[in-house]
Amino acid sequence: MSVLTDLPFTQTCPEVIGTAKTMHFRAIQLPNRTGGTSQTLLSMKLFTTMMLAFCLQAGANGFTQTVSLKMKNASLQQVFREINRQTGYEFFFRDDFLKKAGKVDIELQNMPIDKALARCFERLPLSYTVIDRTIVVREKTTEVKPAQEAPVAYPVRGRVTDAEGRPLSGATIAVKNSDKTTVTDAAGNFSIEADPGQTLVITYVGFTATEIQIRQGMPAVRITLSASVSELNAVALVSTGYQQLPKERSAGSFATVTNESFRNKSISMNLIDRLEGLVPGLAVGYGRNSDKFLLRGLTSINADRSPLFVVDGVPIYDLNTLTSLVNPEDVESVNVLRDATAASIWGAAAANGVVVVTTKKGKMSSGPKKVQVNYNGFASFRGRPDMDYLNLMSSGQLVTAGREIFDIVAYPWATVTTASSANNLPVVTPHEQALYDRSRNLISSAVADQRLDSLSRLNNGGQLMDLLYQKSLLTNHSLNFTGGSDFHSYYGSVSYTGDQGHARNRMDRYQANLRQDFILSKAVKFDITANMAYEQSRKFLLPDFPGTASSLLPYAMLADANGSPLSLAYLLRHNPFRAISESQSPPGSMPA
Repeated sequence: MSVLTDLPFTQTCPEVIGTAKTMHFRAIQLPNRTGGTSQTLLSMKLFTTMMLAFCLQAGANGFTQTVSLKMKNASLQQVFREINRQTGYEFFFRDDFLKKAGKVDIELQNMPIDKALARCFERLPLSYTVIDRTIVVREKTTEVKPAQEAPVAYPVRGRVTDAEGRPLSGATIAVKNSDKTTVTDAAGNFSIEADPGQTLVITYVGFTATEIQIRQGMPAVRITLSASVSELNAVALVSTGYQQLPKERSAGSFATVTNESFRNKSISMNLIDRLEGLVPGLAVGYGRNSDKFLLRGLTSINADRSPLFVVDGVPIYDLNTLTSLVNPEDVESVNVLRDATAASIWGAAAANGVVVVTTKKGKMSSGPKKVQVNYNGFASFRGRPDMDYLNLMSSGQLVTAGREIFDIVAYPWATVTTASSANNLPVVTPHEQALYDRSRNLISSAVADQRLDSLSRLNNGGQLMDLLYQKSLLTNHSLNFTGGSDFHSYYGSVSYTGDQGHARNRMDRYQANLRQDFILSKAVKFDITANMAYEQSRKFLLPDFPGTASSLLPYAMLADANGSPLSLAYLLRHNPFRAISESQSPPGSMPA
């Protein structure tokens, strides 16, 4: 008696292309009796034969799969994706190859996979290879046709020397785009085979490489190499005032400003002013009674909030000294230390930050170096201030406002003209004098209106510009020189700065700087630095001037129509008090 059992089988042959198929086979289990071994072998042979027939049939079906496409202005990625969906083929490609091919139009109907691929690639600059179930896409290569006649190589001879005619032994002679090389002998001579049209490249350590093109029948050549001054890439350093550290080793927060960053800012010859806008977190103030330089914000209420300045390792606590001694043209770099790391170096003085200034110095050289002299100068014209930006009241507006707020009851004549603790020096302005005279019946309303109208037509703006202000000009001339040898280098500069302010002030500054560096050995180095400055200032002072240019009454004229100066004493004291002061003054002390 036999038992039939259904056994599932899943097709996994690598040659089969298409979806997996599941078939059912029946294994026949025969009763165990004599001759059972032969029956079992017969069953296994039958099973193997059926498996082989099935794989061959499935493989034939896979290779005869068809593709149907109808796509216009489609990318190759879309075409490959559709073929993969219909056949299961995988595509291997580079995106830049497909981008170069662009868009395609293709229409196929039940076409075998091999013909479908040939149709897709027939007009494309691409080729393909089928490996198992993967299609590898490549870029078509252009065959290089061999030259009809190869040029005949012949030996090229020559000699390599330096600029002074000394032979260079060991110089490398190479044929460009080939593996032919040789070196010069002790006398600098060489010989190498090369084809006409090829290029020889001659290189030697410490010299600039030279190229020579080979010509037919070229005689022996003499090649002169020029020395090259190569500079190694400098490691970015941060100066803490005590030492210089690479940026990678500096754990604190810092900002570095090089000379190239602020040398073109000609707004001022003050180093601090030039740093404005170049350092994050830096605030430069130009107003009165304010901190000139804030680096870490308002760190205190009453204590000093200015950062510590260090010039070549020397702390400077007075900003005026820094401005007078340090010429921005002599500064090599500025490192701003902003966090608590600076306090570990400079202590409590670094609570507001540290600004480390490094000045220029001469460069060492292998031999004596000629003196290099450089000049730099500029002139910055800044004009006069524009008083219209203050939006001040005109004389007419002031007189009109005086009429509106005049109150004889709240401010009687006896009160405004009597000296007291709150009114030590009584002053009655001209438009107020006319209003009080009318209220006291000393003049008629017509006379008062005439006086007020006269005051309304006056304007001292032009006189203020001509007599109290001038065009601002900043100019600087700097001359520096540098040189050095293998153990000594020097850098020096002299400069002149002329600063003509708009308030008729002028400052002339002369600066001199000299630094010398000596290297006696690897362990012994020292430098000598001298900074000198001479400064002369001239200020235009107006003692007892009644206010400022922005607070002076708009009808208070400084000169008459002939240009003669007018007295403004009536704006300082009421006439009776002024007469008393003049009578009590010594003879000859009052101006004529």
